[in-house]
Amino acid sequence: MKQFPGTLVLASIFLSMGVGCISSRVDVTNDPAQKGRDPEATRQPSARYKDLKQHTFYRIGAVSDPEVDAKNRILYFASTHDTPDYNLYVKSFRRGAVIRLTSDSGNERSPRLSPDGRWLAYTSDRNKNWDIFLLDLTQPEATPKQLTQDASDELAPSWSPDGTEIYFTAFSHQSGKWKIWRYDLSSRQTIQVGTEIDGLFPRPSPEGHVIAFHRFRNRTPAWASLWTIRPNGTVPTEILTRDTWAAITPTWSPDGQNLAFSTVAKSLERRLHPIGADDIWTLRRDGTELQQITEHPASDWSPTWIRLPGEERIFFASDRSGTSNIWSIRVR
Repeated sequence: MKQFPGTLVLASIFLSMGVGCISSRVDVTNDPAQKGRDPEATRQPSARYKDLKQHTFYRIGAVSDPEVDAKNRILYFASTHDTPDYNLYVKSFRRGAVIRLTSDSGNERSPRLSPDGRWLAYTSDRNKNWDIFLLDLTQPEATPKQLTQDASDELAPSWSPDGTEIYFTAFSHQSGKWKIWRYDLSSRQTIQVGTEIDGLFPRPSPEGHVIAFHRFRNRTPAWASLWTIRPNGTVPTEILTRDTWAAITPTWSPDGQNLAFSTVAKSLERRLHPIGADDIWTLRRDGTELQQITEHPASDWSPTWIRLPGEERIFFASDRSGTSNIWSIRVR
């Protein structure tokens, strides 16, 4: 397994074995009523759990990092079902055939579709460190464009709403922390977002006014919490933090009023064994109305919230079938 700088490793970054805390301290409750529950939270009505769909059905390897083209009902994902390393794949909602998009040595992860549907941004360690690449979906056989070139690790790309910039996370050897950057596709310049704040998995809001991300506390217990920041690096705002569990990988609802995210060590099972993601939750962008979406002993992680004709669904990775696959649940 490739070792990242500092205390985080590949498993914790990509959440296939998602570690949400770098502290060894775990608080366990013996109160059955507390089994991962938050006093401010509400569970989804049971009827909403009935529309759970499985979209991939692999029994070997791992599948993660769902991305959806809602207009064309196409699912992109990363998988090791065919190779030891992660490659990127695409499949239609309507057909079972799966097309492999990458075949380079190394891992390809975190596919993110551009707003116009032409480009797929992703991260790859084909050059022995992680860089951001672009794949032209109109010419998928062409060589992908490499956007970042330095010796740092760059991860988790995400597009600005107008498609002119790509946000990502990069490791700073100077501070020993992960920082948020944006790449301007026109000028080819890379600009840091907020020099005083560190963070992972940045996601711009649909209107582009703020960026959601998670960051680790700079004290123990070092659980990850959810934050937002403006694109110019001002007004860093913590919207969700807890002392006994982590909130990671936020993603926006289509209307920009809510966020979905994964928890770590929130349920009783994960407090006892805090290696791996937990369940999918949502909250308002102001940090209120915390609501549980999935409830299963298995791990659910890497959510993405999509509007489809007549419904909204949260797609996520889960190992509830025995191996990790892509699932979705209707939320509206």
